[in-house]
Amino acid sequence: MSTNIASPTFAEVGGRLHNVSGSYRLPIDDDEWSRLNKQHIVLSYAQGGLLPAPAHSTINAILRAEDDKPKAILDLGTGSGVWCIEMAKAFPHAKVFGIDKTPVPNAHSAPSNCIFEVHDLNLGLSKYREQFDIVHARAIGIGLKNALTTIEEATRCLKPGGAVFWLDGDYDAYSSWPSKYLAPLSDDNPNGSAFSRLLYESRRSAIKFGGDVSRMVEAMDRGLWDQSELIDPETVKAANVYLPMGTWLKGDTPEKTSMLQRMGELLREDFINATKGMEAMLLGAGWTAQELEQWVKKALEGAFSVILMIDTNTSSPELKTDPIGVRARMTWGRRREGPKQPAPNLNFQDSKGLGLSPHPVDYPYFELYYNQEQSLEAKIERDMGKDINPPSSPGPKPLESIST
Repeated sequence: MSTNIASPTFAEVGGRLHNVSGSYRLPIDDDEWSRLNKQHIVLSYAQGGLLPAPAHSTINAILRAEDDKPKAILDLGTGSGVWCIEMAKAFPHAKVFGIDKTPVPNAHSAPSNCIFEVHDLNLGLSKYREQFDIVHARAIGIGLKNALTTIEEATRCLKPGGAVFWLDGDYDAYSSWPSKYLAPLSDDNPNGSAFSRLLYESRRSAIKFGGDVSRMVEAMDRGLWDQSELIDPETVKAANVYLPMGTWLKGDTPEKTSMLQRMGELLREDFINATKGMEAMLLGAGWTAQELEQWVKKALEGAFSVILMIDTNTSSPELKTDPIGVRARMTWGRRREGPKQPAPNLNFQDSKGLGLSPHPVDYPYFELYYNQEQSLEAKIERDMGKDINPPSSPGPKPLESIST
């Protein structure tokens, strides 16, 4: 395993080890790896596989085995490494590289074609240029110092004709379906959502510590149509997925209901652990332990708590949760063959039956956008109700004050 990383600063907060340098301050321990694995399952359900289902045929064609053209895949901010491991199994002839600023747990048990490296994305990606057929980045915006620079550098890691895939959240909570913005708890809105406030403060805290979260959110909404001259805009798509938290959302068939409830339960567990893991970030931003305890308690009693309801007619218990969800956005496209040239043609015929299953997205809350206008129109609708007064913000605390 190679290493290229600025010296991080670690501190124990609430009994858990955190990296408290930079903007990504979630824990570094087994509980966090488990949380990321649950998140991986949810996102795989939602997008129809390891990558968005509408792109599966393209991905299979790009990664089609060729004796004279070895294939390589790069995962930026690989976290627990689960995505890399599954891609390495799906494409055993390809080399899959995962990079992150902290070591991947159990890297020794990964397939032989899966390689992990310790590298801080904020130090640049020049050593990876033009080496990869697929580049993938998922939920890393909170840790980037310059999102647009990293998007451009990730594109430069592609070979001509390769494809880059981005996925990130918008750090907002939504209530019910059709989804509506859930305003955060604040002095101006005492009946607001404590969970939404935690998301709001995690985003604001990341920005305080140098994270370029706002521009990443904007970049996901705009898609890759105009983010880089290297990308062929004719190959670009964007998408948005609504993710229910808890088991309240029903599908139009028993099978879809079962899938949605499985997703919702995993996402609920994911965010319970994430909420607990936000402690270092929010304490470092200046909030007191008492304030955080109050928000977490209200969030656990509200959106996260499972309430036992008794049907008075049958006396049978039914588990319900408050209706709440979050959204993830994604965009992808292929690198041009040369300056101002289109992406090269692909051989789809010889790639059938390989790698990822080429089927339509079966998830009912996956919205696909074929151009930037569609993506931005959907953003306007999602943003209704977000023009609120910002909740009060504390001042920063010195690093030593958050170590326990």
